[in-house]
Amino acid sequence: MKRKICLVALVLAIWSGGGAAWADGDFYVVAGGGAVGTKITSLPYTIVKPGFYFLGGDLTSSEQGITIKANNVTLDLMGFSLAGSDTWYGIGLQGPDNLGPDNVEIRNGTIRNFGVGVAGVGVAANPKNQRLVNLRINHCVESGANFSGKNHLVKNCTFSDNGVYGLKISSGTISGCVACDNGLGIVLGGPGSVIDNIVYRNTTWNFFLGTDSVKTPILVSGNSADGLTVNYMIATSSEGVLMVTGANAGTP
Repeated sequence: MKRKICLVALVLAIWSGGGAAWADGDFYVVAGGGAVGTKITSLPYTIVKPGFYFLGGDLTSSEQGITIKANNVTLDLMGFSLAGSDTWYGIGLQGPDNLGPDNVEIRNGTIRNFGVGVAGVGVAANPKNQRLVNLRINHCVESGANFSGKNHLVKNCTFSDNGVYGLKISSGTISGCVACDNGLGIVLGGPGSVIDNIVYRNTTWNFFLGTDSVKTPILVSGNSADGLTVNYMIATSSEGVLMVTGANAGTP
């Protein structure tokens, strides 16, 4: 009985406060007059405090899009798009004093036509624990997403028609993503894992894994790659050590 009462209360809250937006089956947020968080309605926009932020509609900018200068931020695009003019960045990870930010999640929408879709910004930018979930990033001049740091998660994202990199991160897990028609598809410096991705028709490499300067353990499993003579480019040197295990389709 108590469970039914709670369910009715939730439905009434949604009806009174706005619609429910579902994302990837893992969570939902309630949008509208009763929403929790800060609505972003114009660009450029700078986030300077932790919290939940969401788009109120499709947004365009001739400069940068959204700059995140705070730790512990969730940014939900709510199915809308950020569109640029082939310059600047769509979302910049700058953080306090250019040292982060840490613990940021960006999810549920499209980023297109910027210089870089999601970028590390600042000379000393070294963000940790970033999450990109359920994003489509395309037609960016330089990269779809390109940032350093460690312990990142990129899940269920599509990177297409970006000039140099589809996705480039220095550490973390890349899972369930698609990268096609970029210069390089997916680049992971390591350590980390590359699992269940589909990467094809990129110009230079489909996957580039590891670095030439440090020992780099990376788990590579369940991927599919096609279109190049060498689909999995592995960094090699006397110091770089790459651990590749699992079954992967496409030419090594």
